[in-house]
Amino acid sequence: MKDKAILIAKLRSELGLNQAEFAKQLGITRSHLSAVESGLVPVSKMIVKHVETWSNYVKLFNICNDMLEKEIEKHGSIHKNSTCKKLNDYLSSLESSYGLVKW
Repeated sequence: MKDKAILIAKLRSELGLNQAEFAKQLGITRSHLSAVESGLVPVSKMIVKHVETWSNYVKLFNICNDMLEKEIEKHGSIHKNSTCKKLNDYLSSLESSYGLVKW
């Protein structure tokens, strides 16, 4: 239980979010997140699922940003029909739809 709590606190810290902001993203109260991070209450399956979703989003977003940077370095700009541009637009729409925060 403590390992998961540490990973959740680490992810929150890496995202640059305070407990209130991260709790809102997870759909829980700040006090509940605090108890989870302290190991006082078990990490629920719902929280694990939300954290996995966040982690996957972060990975995908970072990969896409790397691809965009390489495309700009190589071509000087981003082609409007590139797969990477479409993926970036999609990630931005998810960000808007679900209130996700860019990091």
